[in-house]
Amino acid sequence: MNLPELGVGLNWFPELGPVLKANKDLVDVLEVEPQSLWRRNKGSDSLMLDPASLEAPRRYQVPTLVHSVALPVGGTLAPPEVEAAHLRRIECPTYDDTPALAGKPLGERRVVIISTAGLHKRGDRPFRPGDGSYRVIPAETAASELVMSHVSVNFDRTGFQQDLNVVFPIDRLRELVADGSVGSMASVQYSFMGAFPPAAAEPDANN
Repeated sequence: MNLPELGVGLNWFPELGPVLKANKDLVDVLEVEPQSLWRRNKGSDSLMLDPASLEAPRRYQVPTLVHSVALPVGGTLAPPEVEAAHLRRIECPTYDDTPALAGKPLGERRVVIISTAGLHKRGDRPFRPGDGSYRVIPAETAASELVMSHVSVNFDRTGFQQDLNVVFPIDRLRELVADGSVGSMASVQYSFMGAFPPAAAEPDANN
């Protein structure tokens, strides 16, 4: 299996501008999520895309991918106040910076898949709201034996139902190992459910 050289991609946010200006060759493609550029319409509860913010990445002459997830951009309503108040109360933890570490060439490394799609083997304990635990998925597990219990109402399961590799690229990893691009595959893979409070993961992380 011959893969194209994909290069380096980053999600765009305005604070990235000075970094790109000083390092023109830092990335090969920028990904823009329009939700991050929504602004409130004056005199209305609706939100709109800020065109000036969308134009900003183009100044750096880097190929740009723009997409949207789950919600339409035009005229989207702001969340109800009770939900907005809940989001404002959530504490955002801070972490010490951890520098990237140099390692062996990929062809000499063992790779493990860690998914946040709420996957687990059929019959395993399903994920629950706020669940910070993880599930172990043996490498030989068949796609038909994996189910998804992610609880988010905005989580689209269509792709997963058509091709497991959309959220758990186990077949692609096997192919990379087979052609020598990757040294080996771990005997077990891991799955979490995304969007859980960091503190919820501590009991399992300490085991």
